[in-house]
This record gives sequence, structure tokens and C-alpha cells, in this order.
Amino acid sequence: MGVSTYDPLSKEQQDLFVRFRNVFELSYRRYLDIEKAIAQTREAEIELALAR
Repeated sequence: MGVSTYDPLSKEQQDLFVRFRNVFELSYRRYLDIEKAIAQTREAEIELALAR
């Protein structure tokens, strides 16, 4: 993530940007975890179907 401005950011703006980045990072990490879980579930269903 980045920010572009002609004026320097205040400490408050920097802190807010860091918080936003951290929340975005956590949200994306959770999204990847869910995608991985979905793929694993799909694989397990295929394995179960083949075992029958």
C-alpha cells in the first residue's frame, strides 16, 4: 500500500494509514485461509467420492 501527497503526513495520518494497512492485511490473510479451506474441502469430497 502506498500514499502519494505533496504535503508531509501528520503523525495522526501516518498512524491511521498503518492501522488501515494492518486491518487490510489481516482481512486478506483470512480470505486466503478461507480459500485454502474451501480447496481442502473440495479435495476431501473428491477423495470421499473416489473411495465409494
